[in-house]
Amino acid sequence: MTAVLVVGTLLSSAVLATSLLACTPRLLLRLALYDVPTERSSHDRPVLRGAGIAVAVAIAAVLLAVSAGVAARDAAALRAVAGAVALFAVLGFVEDKRGLSIGARLRWQGGLAALAGAALSAVTSSWWLWLPAALLVAAYVNVANFMDGINSISGLHGAVGGASLAVLGLLEHQAWLTAAGLAGAGAFAAFLPWNGPARVTFFLGDAGSYALGAFLAMCVAGAVMVGVHPWPALSVLSVYVLDVGLTLVRRLCAGKDVTRPHREHVYQRLTLSGLGHVPASVLVSGCTLVVALAGLAGATAGHLGIALLCVGVQAAVLAGYAALPRALDRLRPAGAGPVAASALAGAPAPVG
Repeated sequence: MTAVLVVGTLLSSAVLATSLLACTPRLLLRLALYDVPTERSSHDRPVLRGAGIAVAVAIAAVLLAVSAGVAARDAAALRAVAGAVALFAVLGFVEDKRGLSIGARLRWQGGLAALAGAALSAVTSSWWLWLPAALLVAAYVNVANFMDGINSISGLHGAVGGASLAVLGLLEHQAWLTAAGLAGAGAFAAFLPWNGPARVTFFLGDAGSYALGAFLAMCVAGAVMVGVHPWPALSVLSVYVLDVGLTLVRRLCAGKDVTRPHREHVYQRLTLSGLGHVPASVLVSGCTLVVALAGLAGATAGHLGIALLCVGVQAAVLAGYAALPRALDRLRPAGAGPVAASALAGAPAPVG
């Protein structure tokens, strides 16, 4: 990709997303889409939700526009990513509006993921990877949904993850991956001012978290299917997968219902320890960035010693992230309880 196309893709995605987000509150108000807090929520007042549909439209529109000016295979890959982001965002928007049973939600997610995997397989002629790609998309859509529980976390994850994949695309000479990463990074970064420390206008909702999961999973799956080194690609997803995996295992071992909302994810425990929404979100995305860069360095170094060092860095970051809530709890003054819900106002209700 030329420098003009790189900058143009990033800026056009950010500008389009910003324009659409500015019009979104009126739509959400008309549809009465509110996230009403419960006893397990991290916010204490109703907040509009569903703004992720605007982010998804921006990503899909920019990818379709870019696809008109690139090689045929790159164009097909961009259309596959755009289609998956759009379809999952629509499913999430339906969930935001009317709700779906767990069974119906999983059936729709599975069906859309199967289509997404088939689209990538058709582009790459890697039909033997269809099932792994579909499973990755379905799984990571839910992972992103589970992790969308405090302000800025999803916007930062989309921005950092997209930028990391864009760099990987540049190094691997995969124009579609660079374009897709930049489009996602720009659109999710544009959401941050609406959901940052200064104000909370609305939440991404399931529309946004589904779009985020589909965007990153499609990029990672597609990258692996075209021959990109899987280590740096999968590293982008590792912090989120670790957090969700540890939480599910912990709750299963405790005999708890894993389908019920809670505040036991690592990032949620960080906010309850007094770290705050935006600092916790920055920490999560910072860990993702370090792990992604370590994976990129290890995969391209061409030296076993450097590769092992990068593995050690990743392991240390992931272990440190998992252990940090307990370390902060130990530093809390004796007798001090969890941070009050009012101190966490503004975050969406956790869903996993």
